[in-house]
Amino acid sequence: MSLSKKMMSMVVAVAAAWTLSSATSFAADASLYDRLGGQGAIQAVVTKFIANVGGDKRINSYFATTDLKKLNKLLVEQVCAASGGPCTY
Repeated sequence: MSLSKKMMSMVVAVAAAWTLSSATSFAADASLYDRLGGQGAIQAVVTKFIANVGGDKRINSYFATTDLKKLNKLLVEQVCAASGGPCTY
């Protein structure tokens, strides 16, 4: 390998390492709540989860007497608070 190809390989490697290290730093600065997408994303995932549980005949009988609206609200609050968001649980 010629000296110029070695130098170019070194430059590319350093640039890639620098780019990846700054991306990791950014990700570490953002809270889990922000990385999850905030309140709206958490609400969407919890709502889909509850719909999946309700549609699963193997387990939905365990939730037959559960207030699903309240469960949804509490799960959203719990995930939001546990992930560093502004919610109180």
